[in-house]
Amino acid sequence: MSISRLKVITTTLVAAAAAVMLVTPIGAANGGGAAFKTEGAWVAKVVEISTMQWSYTLSPDPSGRRAFINGSLDVGVSLPPPLGPVDSTSPLIGEIVMTGAATGIYNAQWYGLRKTPYIPGTPSAEVVFIGIASGEFRFVEQGKIEGTHTLKLYLPSQDADGDGIPDAGQTAAFVLPVSTIDTRLPSPR
Repeated sequence: MSISRLKVITTTLVAAAAAVMLVTPIGAANGGGAAFKTEGAWVAKVVEISTMQWSYTLSPDPSGRRAFINGSLDVGVSLPPPLGPVDSTSPLIGEIVMTGAATGIYNAQWYGLRKTPYIPGTPSAEVVFIGIASGEFRFVEQGKIEGTHTLKLYLPSQDADGDGIPDAGQTAAFVLPVSTIDTRLPSPR
């Protein structure tokens, strides 16, 4: 009779342990733990220049540890010639990679654009600058990121091969280090 009782206790303990092992990752993945995933729609407010901000979406790969960035520089800074003025900026594109449980790095690129006079068959805008951003970020809680960024602007002439990316060894014409507080837009419920 004591063997039977031992089997019941052992079976119950194994079942309970299995349930905990199955439920814990599911809870963590859904915000119940420290699982930070690179996904969603975000607004980044620059700490040093309160009016400067950008917004972006993160489209993750299946691991949730790497994501593609697509966004826009919503409010930038006025720049003197030859980097400005600009009429608009292109979409911001890039990629982020998680380097730890709550930390990561990224790089991104965009273009400053100026409208050209309307002449049929010619481009509607010219590239005024090539923007390159890189930096590090840290999730401070679910839906909140602190980031440090280096924004570098290059002249179109610094892309001699015409591939849209500044050539290796070029020095940026303008560099702006900033930090941001990024907030994730809530998911619809």
